[in-house]
Amino acid sequence: MFLSRTQTPECNWPILPNQPAHTHVNGTLYCWNRDLDTSYWIHEHAFSCLNFDSQNCVCPRLKADPEVAGIGVILAFFITAFLTVISTIFTLLITRTDGPLSPDGTWPPPFSPAHPPTLNKINHVSRQYIARPFIVFLHSHGVNIPVIAACATDLVISLSDTQLVTGLAVLVGALASLYRSDHDEPMSVYHFTIASDLAWFSSTTHLSSLLVLRYHPRISAKKGHRPTHIRPWTVRLPLTIRLVLMAVFAALLLWATTLGGYECWYSIMACPAKCTLTHPWGGEPETWVAVNTVLIVYGYSTHMLELSVTARKYWLDHLRPHVLTRDNKFPVPRLKQGLVGMMVSTARMLLFCFWNALGSDLCDVLEMMVWFALGCFWIAEDRRWGQAEMEGEHRQAENRLGYGQLIPIVLLLLPLIAVVESYAHHSEADKKKRFGQCSCGGCEWHGC
Repeated sequence: MFLSRTQTPECNWPILPNQPAHTHVNGTLYCWNRDLDTSYWIHEHAFSCLNFDSQNCVCPRLKADPEVAGIGVILAFFITAFLTVISTIFTLLITRTDGPLSPDGTWPPPFSPAHPPTLNKINHVSRQYIARPFIVFLHSHGVNIPVIAACATDLVISLSDTQLVTGLAVLVGALASLYRSDHDEPMSVYHFTIASDLAWFSSTTHLSSLLVLRYHPRISAKKGHRPTHIRPWTVRLPLTIRLVLMAVFAALLLWATTLGGYECWYSIMACPAKCTLTHPWGGEPETWVAVNTVLIVYGYSTHMLELSVTARKYWLDHLRPHVLTRDNKFPVPRLKQGLVGMMVSTARMLLFCFWNALGSDLCDVLEMMVWFALGCFWIAEDRRWGQAEMEGEHRQAENRLGYGQLIPIVLLLLPLIAVVESYAHHSEADKKKRFGQCSCGGCEWHGC
């Protein structure tokens, strides 16, 4: 179930009495009057939800909507999400090393006060055996690590905000089109499904990119550290805007998810999506609604708490020393602790393993890659189902790079421009810092 969504044969549109081989002729639909036991034809624009409820007419032919399911739109979403995933992984590799590499090629000593090691055991291993060798490799080839790290971080933050705003725009447009659907241009189940898939694609990659954002120097909550050189409102305003947009995005995503719970949702791709809203949930679509609701609530609540400076400081300073062990050693239940003590130690041991797994960057990266692959698969699968019900001219219209589809592809140049500008800024700042003229503007790797 978690790899594909199936079309239920029992939900196929019923065959009407005396149904001809061609049920769509010159823009008209074949219908059957059950009271008079006679057939009749209506124009496809006259098809309404009353016809859908009574199933006395076949659904209209599925028409192309390149603005939603066009190949250009899909490619733009895919490329942006791919860049977000790759840049996030690259940024984590060059910034999660428990301290910078010194000019002589050595690392800070363990438990250094300036750069204490991570408490997460999985993070410790991945940083020692994956991130640090990668940094040494780049350093040996003459790469300016501080500048590249700052540029990569800026790129991830830019792409993260792009994914958030784009996904929000897709959901707003899809929901508005759904409820404003009229008889002339009703939004089909297929196109609403594609819009939901694209929103999910943006959501998962955006949440994954927060791995970098939550440790950004101006956002992260380090014990005893407060950015005194920046006025509080300049720190809180961008973060507050992101949190508000995330809350709105999560609410709209929940809304769109619940709309797809109709038991025959995946078997009526050509029918108007608005007509399914009054029908009961059931089958696999209902299961997906439950699964997606849990994922949305869990994913957004945890990531929003991690972005909150107050919540992170409270966890680091007050909860973690009591929930886990104070010395961060693996808690082993012992018989001499007694029954209550063994139960507490067992609970701490399970929580310790759970926290090390879910709180590690390595597991987050693996989860990000899995969701990216599933998002690509679901979009391709749903698009294949929908285009199988289209006539040739409409199928070609969605596969043709028209004016409206070239725009999102051309807009992909914006991240490239941002990277060039960021590199120019940080390179100049790094040169000035070497001559002692200024700091590098909040860079994680250096400070004057």
